[in-house]
Parts: sequence; structure tokens; C-alpha cells
Amino acid sequence: MYLYRSHVALTFGQAGQEIEFYPPVDDWITNEGPPNAAATYAVYRGEQANDDTPVLTGTATLDASSSTDAAAGPSQARRNRVPLADTTGIDVGRFYCLKNLAASGGQMSVVVPRAIANADYIDCEDDLSYEFANGSNLVGLRHSFVVSTPFVTLASNINAFTIPSLSFHDRGSDAPSNAPPYRVKWTYTTSDSVPRQRWTTFDLCRAPLSHGVTVANIKAMFPDVVWNEWLQQRGQEFQPQIAEAFERLTFDIRMAGYDPNMVTDPQIVNRLVTLAAVARIMRALDRDTQGAYETDYRNAFEKAIGTGLRAWLQADTAGGITPGVARQLWLER
Repeated sequence: MYLYRSHVALTFGQAGQEIEFYPPVDDWITNEGPPNAAATYAVYRGEQANDDTPVLTGTATLDASSSTDAAAGPSQARRNRVPLADTTGIDVGRFYCLKNLAASGGQMSVVVPRAIANADYIDCEDDLSYEFANGSNLVGLRHSFVVSTPFVTLASNINAFTIPSLSFHDRGSDAPSNAPPYRVKWTYTTSDSVPRQRWTTFDLCRAPLSHGVTVANIKAMFPDVVWNEWLQQRGQEFQPQIAEAFERLTFDIRMAGYDPNMVTDPQIVNRLVTLAAVARIMRALDRDTQGAYETDYRNAFEKAIGTGLRAWLQADTAGGITPGVARQLWLER
């Protein structure tokens, strides 16, 4: 299952990295329709005003579109299959708009291909909700652009604050280590020619926060976990829940006052992602009615990153680890 993020981290010095954007569903799913052309983009530093000169501008690339060459929908033998005239440029895991052109209805649905077979049809992750006549449109929704190599190879573009050697309270405030992210303004129109403008953000850092957790880590705590995966996502080995656990950890680190991309401790990160994933899975399976797994995650987070910070942190934008990290000493006052 594809997990779209409105905030991403780019790696310093690595060419060919993309920024992507999906228009919010409420922009087009009702009456306005999907985008009719690629969006333009403008990148601003976090501290810049919207009227300042952007650091990057251009026109994005819009994902490919196609059309059905046979009917699709709940009445068909394969209710998740969409026959297409051409599958060129259609990618597994991305979001598309399937738009009915039948005179009896103009329904639209979000579909995510999970397989492309024989170059003439896609199988979607979910069954289709409506009947789609021959000639309906499959419209790409993803806008993207490649960030220029000069931008990602200029060290001064790394947006991170230096970690102080003293605690935040010694400095007289709760000043975080978070640097303002870059802001991306996307400007586009829907198929009904309605102008829209949306924003996403990104960071440029030496090494984005990452993890190495798989279902194998979860088996150590829940040996038969693979037999409990839901039918709708069977075969994905709980990757959506692991990805959600990583997103939660990223959020919690930022709420603790640190830049997640400055945490560089794989043992702690992997352990916390594992605990967060188990808590999410157990809650979804209704096997954590007392919140024990959730408590395990929260306690471990507080010891490792929260009030008792022990994770390795990068000292500054150079990427080195500082042995004397800033700690949030809540009992100072």
C-alpha cells in the first residue's frame, strides 16, 4: 500500500530526488474533477514570506492517464479489475482517479493499482464501488518534480539548527532543534477549470530518519502475526502499519522538540518503531483492550527520546554525532 506523505526529507548530495504532490480528494472527487494539467511549483525557505523570490520554480510532471477499453465494476467477474487501452506510465501503488463518462452517471473513485498484467489491465487494491463503462478515464493525480542537483549539493541549503550543549531550559526557553522546512507552493486547475493552490513541505538533511523494521521484528513479540493480517492487505506483511508506526515516531520526536532527521540511533529507532507497530496492530485486532502495548511504546519513547533523551543526535549540519546532547530537564524549574 502506498503511503503518501505531505512532508518528506531529502538526502544532501544525492541527485535525482523527487518531490511529489497529490491534490486533496475534496478538490476533485465531488464536482470539480481531477487536475487537467501539471501544476507549477515554487519552493521557499521556511522563513521566507510568500511574496519573496522562491529558490526554485518550474512546472511539475503529471502522472500518465489512460482509458478503459471494456466495462469495469461490481457486476464484472473481477470486481477490482480495470481493463485499459494502454498501461504505459501507470505505476503500482500510486493514486488515480477513475472517472465514469457514462451518460447515466459521472461517478469518480480513487483507485490504487496493486498489479499490472499483460499490459492491458490493472488490478486495484480494493473492489470498485461503481460501474464504469467502456471509455471511462483513468486519470493520473500525482504531480512531481526532480530537485536540481545544485540545490541538493549546496551544504548551506541543509535546514537544521545546531544542537546546543546545554538543556533548553538553561537557555531560558523551550527552543527546539527543529529548523523551518522548505515550503512548496503548488498551483493547478481542476478539469472544471477551478484554480487551486496547495502547500507541502520538505527538509534537506545529511541522513533522513529511517528504520529497518519488518514483520520479522514483530514476530518476536507476536509469533503468529502473519496469520492475523487482514484479507484486504494480505501479503503486505503489515507494511502499512509499520509505515504508520514510523510516521507516529517522527511526529512524537518533533513534538518532543527535536528535528527527527537529526536522530541517528538505529537501535533506538528500530525498537520504537517495532513497539509502535505492535501497538497499532494489536489495537486494530482488538487485542489490547487495556492499552498495555501502547504503554510499552510510550514508556520506551520517554526513556529514549522524551524526558530522558539517550538517542544519538547529530551535532549540526555536518552530520557528526554530539556526545553532549541537549536534554529536556523538566525538573529544573
